[in-house]
Amino acid sequence: MIELPVAERKPWLDIPFLGCDGVRKTGQEWVRTGQLRATVVIPPMAGHALEMLVKAIDSGSMPAERTLCSPRSFPAIADLGALAAGA
Repeated sequence: MIELPVAERKPWLDIPFLGCDGVRKTGQEWVRTGQLRATVVIPPMAGHALEMLVKAIDSGSMPAERTLCSPRSFPAIADLGALAAGA
């Protein structure tokens, strides 16, 4: 690992890094500790997939070929705007 002199670290530390690992113990924790500015949370799909499977078995119908989920920002978009305005 290369260590930068303190004076050279500041510009790098001010870059707003974003992540796409919104898991509670990694991505979200990294946002809370300041290692990331924000991350994307994609909800777990296992429960939804099981519901779709049960419905397909019960009704004898095929589920849709694609099912989309709604990702969300962590922190919320409104909070990011407030953070940016205060920076």
